[in-house]
Amino acid sequence: IPSQLRLYSKQGLDTVRQRSQSLLDRATHEISQLGAYLNHVTGYDEVEGLKQQVVEQESKMGQARTEAREAKVAYSNAVLSRSTSQRQLNDLLQRKQSWTDDDVLQFTSLVRSDHASTVSETNAKRTMDEAEERVEKEFDALMRVILARYHVEQVWSDKIRRASSYGSLGVMGLNLLVFVAAILFVEPWKRKRLAETFEKKVDALQEEMRTDLSLLTSQVSALPHTPTTAPPPQPSPPTPLPVESPSRSMVAAWPMVDVVPCSTLASQWFPTLHCWLGCS
Repeated sequence: IPSQLRLYSKQGLDTVRQRSQSLLDRATHEISQLGAYLNHVTGYDEVEGLKQQVVEQESKMGQARTEAREAKVAYSNAVLSRSTSQRQLNDLLQRKQSWTDDDVLQFTSLVRSDHASTVSETNAKRTMDEAEERVEKEFDALMRVILARYHVEQVWSDKIRRASSYGSLGVMGLNLLVFVAAILFVEPWKRKRLAETFEKKVDALQEEMRTDLSLLTSQVSALPHTPTTAPPPQPSPPTPLPVESPSRSMVAAWPMVDVVPCSTLASQWFPTLHCWLGCS
């Protein structure tokens, strides 16, 4: 069982890896296609073509320079060979009076070698000139391609800048339109909704207060009725008589009377107050 689990897990991992790799490849392809479509729409494909031309022209320029260097080396070798043969020929001519058969044969060989060196030098000079001329032509072509690429890139950047400016103006106009629409339509609608909501809440509160008030009234009406008794009439207090300050002889002549408590007097003179004090 563990071996089968390991096998199943390995197969599942391989399947997931393959699917993820295929999805990644497909997404990369779609992104490249989308980039190519955007370049075609915006006109950047022309710039890409000029970039490729610049790369190709640089390659041609490098090849022409290599050929020019090789032609220059060949011309230098031809000049050196001709100089060597001429020096040998001059040396041989200086001792012309003492020539031998070998010297005559060497002279003939040197003349032929000098002639061949002259022809080779001429051909190498012509090849070197052609190579240098080709280098100049390739350099001029490279400059023209670079200038064309620069011009097209400037035109493309100006077009993108104009499109960006128009897009920004469009977005600003849309924002202004939305702002005006919000002021003219949305804000009044919101105020109306808020007023309606407030009125509904006020009506609900009033209805709730009416309900509570009616419930309270019904509860009060259900309570037992207790008649209220009017308090007994209170006697008017006696009119105070003028009191003279007694002398010592008068005090001695007063009869002795019992002292009546204040509560008794209060019950006699103020029965209502006495009842209230007693109840309390």
